[in-house]
Amino acid sequence: IVRRPSGGGAVLHSGGITYALTFKKIYYKNLSYEMVNNWLIKSFKELGLNLQYGNLRKSPITSNCFGTSLISDLVDQDGFKRIGSAQFRKKGAFLQHGEIQTNPSKDLWFKLFKEEAPPKVNLGLTNDEIVQHLKNSFLNNNSNINFKNVEIDNKNIRKFMT
Repeated sequence: IVRRPSGGGAVLHSGGITYALTFKKIYYKNLSYEMVNNWLIKSFKELGLNLQYGNLRKSPITSNCFGTSLISDLVDQDGFKRIGSAQFRKKGAFLQHGEIQTNPSKDLWFKLFKEEAPPKVNLGLTNDEIVQHLKNSFLNNNSNINFKNVEIDNKNIRKFMT
């Protein structure tokens, strides 16, 4: 169990894809929820999953992050929240991170949240193949920005948070 610096409800990281993007603060206006979500919408549409923005402006905090869908979240055509994300700003940079629910554990979901899990997303791809598609799509759609792909370990995460 971890507490995210961005706050929010509980997220089950099982059977899904967790992502994190960090940017210098000068990019905040361009690389905010709208830009990231538009990239996710476009990328998943290419894979056959139609996503759209959630509809709530303010969250009635629940224990389950995926129990509500804010306008910064993405839901599928059946109304299931598929991507929940949050932002955290500190020291001239910002982090946007989130969870993409592709195949949550039904038993664990029910045990934790006392409700049914969203159904599996069937794109005919593994999560690793989806991640590769997302990376390629992000880099191709933002070729005007200089990016570094950095693997971060726990020590560096702690350093960023202090």
